[in-house]
Amino acid sequence: DDLVASSGSVYLAMPSKAAGTTFQKFVDWCVGQYDTKRDRSRYVFETESIEERADVFLENSKHPKLMASHVVNDAPLIRLFEHTPRDSLIIYSYRDETDRLVSAARHIVTEVCKGHRANIPETEYEMIDDKCVFNEEAIVNLILRPKIQELGGGAPETMTCKFYGAIEANLPRMVFVHYKQTDVMQKVIAKYHCPE
Repeated sequence: DDLVASSGSVYLAMPSKAAGTTFQKFVDWCVGQYDTKRDRSRYVFETESIEERADVFLENSKHPKLMASHVVNDAPLIRLFEHTPRDSLIIYSYRDETDRLVSAARHIVTEVCKGHRANIPETEYEMIDDKCVFNEEAIVNLILRPKIQELGGGAPETMTCKFYGAIEANLPRMVFVHYKQTDVMQKVIAKYHCPE
């Protein structure tokens, strides 16, 4: 509670299937869809070029109090550690990696069966009596092995030696929160960082 209260800005980062969409909707509700400007999130979480980051920062010179984004590798987190103000708080929402992978695989297969994922050929699955039947090899070779979409960007890609080295070098104000604590975190953040 005190850590959130004393923070100038709060950055919420997480891999896929660790409450990211929930946190992003919370931020949109808290500070307003217009104020969150996804471009600001890209400034911190996605933009590689220092020139692009400087341009976006100058265009949006008011520093956001609250941002949330999925991360797929260590680079955005390392940038946060290196470039955020000292009074910022970074909250990393995590999930047991095996549980996260199972959830991601189920999500992707469900989306494919609904026709929402075009990257899996229709020859690899069929609908039989309202049930989606998959070719098992297709699940392994087209979804699991290449770690497509939500399967990628978990702990092995984000919590690297460079990640821990950047924590040691920059000593950011950071907490790790299990994704099942999302409701608790939102209440604490809302208490200090949401206008209403």
